[in-house]
Amino acid sequence: MTAGLLTPAEFTAIRLHLESAFPEEGCGVLLETEGRRVVRPCRSVQGALHAQDPERYPPATHAYTVSPEDLAAIQWELDRGGRLLAVYHAHTHGIGAHLSRGDVQAALVDGAPQSPDTVQIVAAVRDGRLEEVRALRWDPVRWAYVLVGCAVMKDGAPVQPRVVPLVQGG
Repeated sequence: MTAGLLTPAEFTAIRLHLESAFPEEGCGVLLETEGRRVVRPCRSVQGALHAQDPERYPPATHAYTVSPEDLAAIQWELDRGGRLLAVYHAHTHGIGAHLSRGDVQAALVDGAPQSPDTVQIVAAVRDGRLEEVRALRWDPVRWAYVLVGCAVMKDGAPVQPRVVPLVQGG
């Protein structure tokens, strides 16, 4: 998946999911399975984890943890030949649409990405409205995630993208 390859329907599905999850950090994936692309919203269990152990787990407004059921369903699709094209989530507490230190740490194992071909999509959601979305891909030369797409929102629709388009036709 490269910049400009989110269809308008995929972008809308992700936007609606993340806005509906506000004030919590919504999360999900974009899978390719049986020749079709599917946006799969996931349920975050971060709030329950925080309630059980607030010292260890930040509140759901500052982090997300995909439910074990959703992880199992995603793994089932991957085991059947599906591909994980993108992981998406929202930041809802004013830090913007970029990968936080925690996001990067969660994506890496022993300093390398768990899934180097998977795009990371991060959205800024404020007051229940998506404001900006950025897509980042692992660059093995720079050994870092680099921006491959960005869309700024106005009245619920992407306006002129900055850098490179995130949405087809954007």
